[in-house]
Amino acid sequence: MSFPKYDPTKLSELDKKLHLRPFEEAPETKEQVKVVGLHAIDLSQFKEGPEHLPARQKLAKQLETALSTDGFFKIVNHGIPGETLDYLRALMRGSSLSN
Repeated sequence: MSFPKYDPTKLSELDKKLHLRPFEEAPETKEQVKVVGLHAIDLSQFKEGPEHLPARQKLAKQLETALSTDGFFKIVNHGIPGETLDYLRALMRGSSLSN
């Protein structure tokens, strides 16, 4: 599946209908909070074939550890372009306004 490159300066009629706008990170808090470090699951380590079974087992163990300790993880090196992620964030933000 491919997504159009998100360019906030060129909004289509659909983009306007969905209230798309650039994703903005939340400002950092001034409160003293404990920062949680998420486990990183590196998908570049995933390779198919029987010869790569140990690497896949290692990834599965990392995922199991992340889910059983914190319940959250982040996926890195997944191959999804940044522009696609920006577009999806804009879609997500727009849809939350219309609900």
